[in-house]
Amino acid sequence: MAAGTRTLVEASMGVERRTFRAAVLLFFTASGATSLVLEVAWTRILGVVFGNTVLAASTVLTAFMLGLALGSAVLGRVADRVHRALLLYGCLEMGTGTLALLFPVFAAAVSQAYGWYFRAYNPSPTSLNLVRLAFSLALLVPPAFLMGGTLPVLGRHLAVWHREPGQEVGYLYGANTVGGVAGSFLAGFVLLAALGVHGTLVAAGCGALVVGVLAAALGLRAPAQAPTAPQPQPEPPRRPKKRRGGAAFQPADVAAQPLSPHTFRMVALAFAITGFCAMACEVLWTRVLLFLLTTTVYAFASMLTTFLTGIALGSFMSARFLVPRIRRPVVWFGAMEVLIGLSTLVSVPVLADLERLDARIAPHLAFGGVWQFVLTSFADAFLVMLPSTLLMGAVFPVVTAGCLRGEEALGRRLGHVYAANTVGCVLGSLLAGFVMLPLVGTHHSILVVVALNLAVGVALVWHGAARSAVLRYGLAVPLAAVAVAAFALTPADVFYRVINAYHQPSRISFIKESPAGTVTVHDLPNGERLISVDGVDVAGLDFMLRSTQKLQAYIPLLLHPNPRRVVQIGFGSGETARVGMELGIKDYTVVEICPAVFDAGRMFRQINHGSYQDPRIHRVIMDGKNWALLSNQKYDVVMNDSVFPGSSGSSALYTVDHFRNCRNRLAPGGLFSCWVPLDLRASEMRMILKSFQKVFPHTSFWVASNCVNKHGLILGSLQPLRIDFRRLQRMMAVPSVRSDLAEIAIPTVYDFLDCHMCDERTIQAMVADAPDNTDDRPRLEFSCAIRIPWERRLWDTLIMLTQHRAPVTPYVVNLSDPPRDREELARRYRATTHIFRGQIAQLAGLPRVRGEELLAALREVPGDVHVHSCQAELLREIGDLRQACAMLPGVVELRRRLADKLYVAAQYQEAGELYDELLKANPNQPSTVYLHLAVCQFTGGDAGGAESTLAACLKAYPQEAEAHDLLAGLCRRYGRLSEAKAHIQEAMRLRPDNPLYREHARLLGVRVNADRRG
Repeated sequence: MAAGTRTLVEASMGVERRTFRAAVLLFFTASGATSLVLEVAWTRILGVVFGNTVLAASTVLTAFMLGLALGSAVLGRVADRVHRALLLYGCLEMGTGTLALLFPVFAAAVSQAYGWYFRAYNPSPTSLNLVRLAFSLALLVPPAFLMGGTLPVLGRHLAVWHREPGQEVGYLYGANTVGGVAGSFLAGFVLLAALGVHGTLVAAGCGALVVGVLAAALGLRAPAQAPTAPQPQPEPPRRPKKRRGGAAFQPADVAAQPLSPHTFRMVALAFAITGFCAMACEVLWTRVLLFLLTTTVYAFASMLTTFLTGIALGSFMSARFLVPRIRRPVVWFGAMEVLIGLSTLVSVPVLADLERLDARIAPHLAFGGVWQFVLTSFADAFLVMLPSTLLMGAVFPVVTAGCLRGEEALGRRLGHVYAANTVGCVLGSLLAGFVMLPLVGTHHSILVVVALNLAVGVALVWHGAARSAVLRYGLAVPLAAVAVAAFALTPADVFYRVINAYHQPSRISFIKESPAGTVTVHDLPNGERLISVDGVDVAGLDFMLRSTQKLQAYIPLLLHPNPRRVVQIGFGSGETARVGMELGIKDYTVVEICPAVFDAGRMFRQINHGSYQDPRIHRVIMDGKNWALLSNQKYDVVMNDSVFPGSSGSSALYTVDHFRNCRNRLAPGGLFSCWVPLDLRASEMRMILKSFQKVFPHTSFWVASNCVNKHGLILGSLQPLRIDFRRLQRMMAVPSVRSDLAEIAIPTVYDFLDCHMCDERTIQAMVADAPDNTDDRPRLEFSCAIRIPWERRLWDTLIMLTQHRAPVTPYVVNLSDPPRDREELARRYRATTHIFRGQIAQLAGLPRVRGEELLAALREVPGDVHVHSCQAELLREIGDLRQACAMLPGVVELRRRLADKLYVAAQYQEAGELYDELLKANPNQPSTVYLHLAVCQFTGGDAGGAESTLAACLKAYPQEAEAHDLLAGLCRRYGRLSEAKAHIQEAMRLRPDNPLYREHARLLGVRVNADRRG
């Protein structure tokens, strides 16, 4: 009876222990999620305080991970001396949550102190970085210290009762990393977009508090543990598992001796190097992947999520299947390091060929719609990272198995191991980005990491297999040969294809990898040249880019009555700065985040005239947003020359907060200008304008109609805009200015003033219901990261801007000949409105409407220079695409783009031939290919062919309203009125808001319901 009772008690205790274990794993999973979300939110908040530079972000990451390492080492010792480790864990989580909720208060105080130091001492970059590090340590070490202690505390709590402590710690690590995966995904795809930065911080902080309270409550119920680890009772013998062939497989005899102090130190050092290599790989992979995945917030979130997923899966699989079966963990650790090195080496050709792989993957992910690009990002990241990260995750349980077996002070030993790995991660992040990458480049840096992994693996196997010379030399010699061959055979341009992915068929003529970004210059076959930073185009030689580069200087500098002090945020090609210098600006400052851009300036000497090395220009190397926040200087003109706001970090230059800081940099009567892309959704453009006008009540919008322009300029001031016509006329009469503007088809003062698109009144009406874009609610960054074709975005925005267009005449004073000047400005205004409508028609693929609008513009202003420049631009694009198709005949997208350009240029015969070839080669083409081919066929007199093509279109795309509308027109033309009415009714059913379909319905006598009018 006594024996039976004891059995029941033991069984009951086993059930209770399993319940506690499941709860602990659940707590630690939630802890991983909240910790990752908090890290993202803290980085965002401190990015505003310290800037969005790579160095500032690395400083924050360093402070955070040092806090983790310190907490792991110190609290691991404490864990061995407490009776209720789970209660201690709950207190750590509650402390983390409390510090998280107080973080905004502390960050605001640091921001004030940091700004005071910057303004008071005008520090050197070195001293500023040291102060930044000190503040980051003060802010992040306390919460990170508490986070770092959670693994050794919980590891000790679970491992002390388990015959294989390494397995329990492996499960813990895997569960925490699974939480990190969830936190990375939620922060990047859900929380920041839905709640904002501070809302996300509060949610994660409260989550940590809840986890802490629940864990502490459970810890009070849990049985107290001895301060030192008791010897666990052996588990009942398990039934041997059968191998193939009938032989039984027995788990390893885990009652192994603990590692000697010498071996433990070697394993800890090796594990630190493992952390170094893992973090270096993440940095280096990301630097290459972003050229294909772009620098959006979703791209970074997908890469981090993928990296953590591999580690989590590897840890679980190792803990479940490997750790219970290994006898010599040091040898296994070495073998896995070798495999990590080899898999990282394999990632090099995968990365190099990722563009081709991407082209094969993307069509299978079309079901994702606007999220297809994000799904492709995940697929690309998994291809590159997953093999290595699985092995990286598998290492931790193996290392802890070796370090904890037979060890009584589990918490101390685990804390030391985890701290060593974390310190290695810190060094890997810093040295990869700031030393290896600029010194030897990305490809050689990856090979250095491979060599380190192989060397560590060989050293561990060498030590662990002391009695086997065959194993030692048989592993060391071939791996040394692999490392040497990799360095010798990997070409320096191995990643050029990926770097050049969005610039084919260009040639890379300049590349410089720096901590702040990879700067490349691309030479196109037509003689044009582009400069890019991390794959994002920032300037170039083509007509549209040169128009932008000149006008973003000329518009504010010619409209300001007397600009003496000017600051430009972003250098680009140097042409904007050149204009400022040639206009005689005495005090000209350029704030640039990436100094390598100045080095690339020599590739654009023909347009910047050496401004990249002009000693009169004062260079400030820092984040423009941070400069505007910290500086106390005043300027007559501040020019915000950013890049596309979908790029992570760049969108911060379009917030209310940044505009407010720039307003504070203006001298009385100053002007602030902000470059803005037009190929945004209309809702995104309204968001930017709303945020801008909230700070600058007197806002105007400027766009040149000399081409299908993808760029505009917002101009703001605190005083009403007043344009001195005679001063402007006098300035434009200067020969150098006149010839410079004539190169971009702006030969007269009237053409210059006609770039005015919207005034403060029409902008106010346009943005009435738009939300703000702020540092706390970065709506623009998340919206721009969801891609739709740029032509559709530009079409949408141009329609909105044209509908809200306003004449510039009310703002022009001191006219030379008032009646004549006003009439000339009015004529230009009417003509340019027709030009914009023609550009809208061109983007919509309506060649007939485009032609009519351009002819209307010529009736208003005979010989209008912008009509001719638009026509020349289209013909130039056709020539460029013909050349590209000849160079890359297998690229279907280039042939389709050529056909579209020929179609909109009304060159129907050649366009129809190309469309027909595309459909014969692959009927799975966009619906526009069918529709345009039908128009080409009908225009060429083949009405039957057009009807067949439209029928094929409806078979492939049953919801294509345009096909029904065109069929209605065909049937009406040939007297088949009943069929025509059926088709137009179907078109209106599919698109009831289309005014063109309603007009066609009226022509056919089909009743149009009033409630369908849009």
